[in-house]
Amino acid sequence: HRPIPKLAVRAASLILTALSALVCEARASTLVVPDQAPTVQAALDAGVDTILVQAGTYPETSTVSTPVALLGMVSDGAAYPVVGGLVINVQPSDKLLFNFQRITITNQITIISDNGVCDFSFNQCDIRNGIDDASIWGDTGNISLFKCSVQGYVDLRARHWIVVDSCDVKAGQITACGPGP
Repeated sequence: HRPIPKLAVRAASLILTALSALVCEARASTLVVPDQAPTVQAALDAGVDTILVQAGTYPETSTVSTPVALLGMVSDGAAYPVVGGLVINVQPSDKLLFNFQRITITNQITIISDNGVCDFSFNQCDIRNGIDDASIWGDTGNISLFKCSVQGYVDLRARHWIVVDSCDVKAGQITACGPGP
């Protein structure tokens, strides 16, 4: 066995240091509404990966352009945070998932997915006025609704799969259009 030259050890050390700096930059960022951002829209505009929304009412209709996790901070038995509405206008991104959990959305959710392939997940949400996919050609890959309460008309379109699991559909209907069998 030949000893490893000091120059090779230093070069490897520099490469590992550079790679660890890149990994540090890739870490997820989080904001809490209203503690660190006054509104959901302000948190979305900050471009973070995760937005934690505390209990309360946020009446604005927020525009979501890049994949994000919008998560309600709910303690046992407490009401979900209430958001006025959502317009999801997908812009090209290297991320794929729009994730919404434990949020009440009082106005219609509008999806415009013509600018990049992405997935949508609604988990334990209270959707009070339906979902309208207003995309012209639509680049939505997958959509899932899990344990949601849904009122109003829901129009879903995806290239791959649409899953509606354990949802309570109260007043309205869900129409789903996927690739077929």
